[in-house]
Amino acid sequence: MKYKDGVLMTVTVTKWGGAKKLEPQDLGLNADEVPDFMRLGKKLLIPKEERETFIQTENNARNALERASFAFPVGGARFVPNKVLMKVLAELEQHQKTYVDLAQSFIARYQYIRDDMLDKYPEHREKLEPYYPPVHLLEKRFSFEWAVFVIDDASYQAKNGEEVAAAYEKFKCDLEEHFDKFLSDVVIDMRFQVQETCLKIADRIKAGEIINAHSISAVRRMIDKFNTLNFIGDQTIEEKLNDLRGQLNGSKTSEDFKDETARQALREAAEAVARQAAEIVYRLIRALGVELDREIATALYTGILTDTGSFRFSNTNAAAFAIAREMTELGVDPYRVAQHVFGSYSLGRIKLLNLALNSIEISRNGKLSIMAITRRMLDETGTQPEDTDGIINYARRIEDVKVAALIQEQANGTAGTDSRTHVHVSLRSDGTVDVAAMAGAFGGGGHYSAAGFQVEATIADIKSRLIDWVENI
Repeated sequence: MKYKDGVLMTVTVTKWGGAKKLEPQDLGLNADEVPDFMRLGKKLLIPKEERETFIQTENNARNALERASFAFPVGGARFVPNKVLMKVLAELEQHQKTYVDLAQSFIARYQYIRDDMLDKYPEHREKLEPYYPPVHLLEKRFSFEWAVFVIDDASYQAKNGEEVAAAYEKFKCDLEEHFDKFLSDVVIDMRFQVQETCLKIADRIKAGEIINAHSISAVRRMIDKFNTLNFIGDQTIEEKLNDLRGQLNGSKTSEDFKDETARQALREAAEAVARQAAEIVYRLIRALGVELDREIATALYTGILTDTGSFRFSNTNAAAFAIAREMTELGVDPYRVAQHVFGSYSLGRIKLLNLALNSIEISRNGKLSIMAITRRMLDETGTQPEDTDGIINYARRIEDVKVAALIQEQANGTAGTDSRTHVHVSLRSDGTVDVAAMAGAFGGGGHYSAAGFQVEATIADIKSRLIDWVENI
């Protein structure tokens, strides 16, 4: 079962700890005076900062390996894809050099450090001095090494007997089982990390929240990590992630994403990645030969259902229906899944929906419906901005309405319709009106059927301006 796309690596670092276990007598106590449930600490033989430099260098090396690898279930090793192996080795060589330099510097100063500590605590000199090793032995306490292993079959000679042959076959089966599960876990985990990061950024935009530098960095790190570790050749996700990266190219900062057009473009790219996740996870699970049970089937069905917006979004295709059918044949209960995903809302969200529905106003020509949600409404119902997701659809589905608008007061706003406040306005069209042009008139943007803008004004003024705009459609 030789696996050519990666190797296993281990890093081994040793050092003289410069500390010894603290004994009761060190504190002037008898052993029976320290209860069993109490743990004594350590007595330091060298300054704390000397120890920490070695610990930090070791941590840096292990972190470098972990960033470019996956935990392997056998032997405590890390699986490193070949595509990043040389980069990992170069980083480890640099950390090794740093570690060796630190060790040589410490050994050169060891006698001074030792004498300084003993002089600092003369009353404890006799107790501490025996714990300091001679300098020629100290040199052997420091090492920084790594090992690289090719994943391959074990071998044996038939003459070794049936017991050896049986042990070999068992080891081979166990290793293959571990490796297959490892690949399955890696594939699924990577896809879900991608999906989670993309959905978070999309949800922040939908809720009208600020896209800050931390959010942008998280997306960039996720893209870089996926491209670095994508040793299984998942081109579909890579292409979608490259589209998402296109929205972050150059020196874009959080300031660039105050523009509604940029926000909506980023949201669309992020959702395009997330919507591929469930179908791709399914295909990879099948390719890896993982046996599907009802639990896995339910998770996959739920992913397809949500990714396609209950089979309403444009990514709904024959493959989505085929996967859904297969999952139901494996025992998934579509009714129960739908109830879990869509059929249960908090009491607060229902109360918020009631207030939002009561706020609906229709323009004079009947083509625009307007909803308003204020901070006071959220406070009264104990809800959060994310609880407004989907509420605008109630306004859009009113008969004869062409455009729906949801005016949502932002966190730094002042409650009420007559005070100037920061608001985010979401616009949705039935497909006959270009709401991107409508949002553009207010400094925003988006797409033909979904757009929005942010502005500082009174809610009453925004309503009036929206109604005036739709008089000509």
